[in-house]
Amino acid sequence: MEKLYKPQEIADQLKIKKHTVYDLIKRGELQSTKIGKQLRISEVQLNTYLQLSPSTVATSSLVNHTSTPSSHYPENALLKTEFLKHSSGLIICGQDPVLDMLCSYIEAHPLGLPTLRSYMGSYNSLYALYFDKVHLATTHLWNGTDHSYNLSYIHHLLPGVETVVIHLFKRMQGFYVQKGNPKLITGFQDLVKPGITFVNREKGSGTRVLLDEHLRLKNISPLSIVGYEKEVLSHTTCAGQVAMGMADVAIGHANVLEQFPTLDFIPIQQENYDIVFKKSALKEQVYEVITQIIQSKTFKNQLSCLSGYDLSETGTIIH
Repeated sequence: MEKLYKPQEIADQLKIKKHTVYDLIKRGELQSTKIGKQLRISEVQLNTYLQLSPSTVATSSLVNHTSTPSSHYPENALLKTEFLKHSSGLIICGQDPVLDMLCSYIEAHPLGLPTLRSYMGSYNSLYALYFDKVHLATTHLWNGTDHSYNLSYIHHLLPGVETVVIHLFKRMQGFYVQKGNPKLITGFQDLVKPGITFVNREKGSGTRVLLDEHLRLKNISPLSIVGYEKEVLSHTTCAGQVAMGMADVAIGHANVLEQFPTLDFIPIQQENYDIVFKKSALKEQVYEVITQIIQSKTFKNQLSCLSGYDLSETGTIIH
């Protein structure tokens, strides 16, 4: 009979906190089985997670933010061209936990709507918005040429479309390394050193674009990085791979580190995280509601309880 693990046992094996296991299950990165009222993870499900890649594990499905994601590949979710016509809720793209909080505020407002979450990365999020497959996109795409965030990508991925861009927060991106930084990782040039293994994010994610832009500017060939082609779908999974010793280094935001006490963080740069919707959508009152929520003191005060976020410009309409 196949062995079944409790969430705490998975947390112990992966060297993460128990609530992080539930987070992985919620996003669909770690599959589970419900036995009575309890969740259990099989050996096969655990091994599938450990071999995580966009081609084998589906996490970008369009789901209610309070339910367990069903299995849809990112590309299949994008092909659901009629989804909005049959949905009574707002579909919000993005992976940051702050979006769960935003969804709660939208649903609680008298003029709000039910919300659904899609876990597509920044590039695919904007692509989906262009093709009317989602209502709101979030993005943290860095342009290494002019050192700007998001606007150049929005203009290129939504050509001819007027958009509203609202700043949500800033957060720090950096390298996840083992405690004490035994491999002496200080910058991108260290990724090509002999004996260094890397784990990457999926194409289209803001973190992947950040990496690729730095490699381009520094004339570093991706082929010289061991592990460049090994892709996972979240900051949490990246950090988990390093914590388990399956990679020496990965890139992600600092907020995750509270869940991984065996890791250190080497800062790279602060990034802008913005939310985008089509200007034509303003005829629907709920978009004014969303803007008011993001700009409200109540929302900002609740965000301030979370560590790792710079809220100094939260709610600023930047375009």
